[in-house]
Amino acid sequence: MTALSTTIKQAIAGHLDALKEGGTLGAYLVQDFRENILDTDFPGFPCAVLLPPSIGSVEDTNDSNMRTYTFDIVFVQKKENLASSTDLEELIEAVLDEFDNDVTLGGAATAGLPPSASEPDEVTSADQTYVAFVVTLRPRAIRNITL
Repeated sequence: MTALSTTIKQAIAGHLDALKEGGTLGAYLVQDFRENILDTDFPGFPCAVLLPPSIGSVEDTNDSNMRTYTFDIVFVQKKENLASSTDLEELIEAVLDEFDNDVTLGGAATAGLPPSASEPDEVTSADQTYVAFVVTLRPRAIRNITL
């Protein structure tokens, strides 16, 4: 049986693929382990890097728990590729719109999906300057428990 976190991760990757195919993203990567993202050889820009989730659980009812699967997606763009701040604002809006329009991730997140974005920031690695921001997705699902 596939873990629900894997199903959710695959659904998120599917949305990143749609953003790539639609021309919003140049590339996306799915990382299985948390590594220094800036050491990544990005295959295109802007690039999204989907990181492994953290998983939390709280009691929902006496026979179910609400699980929250927190996924960070780091979006990286070369600073030289940005003509203005509008380019970055449009990228953030397109990403949020993609996830806002599928609040259950195809049914995997049965209790909803509230996305949020961080403030963009300039980062430097080796001889390259990037602008990066993080979109945090917190899909939730009700999990039945047996007592």
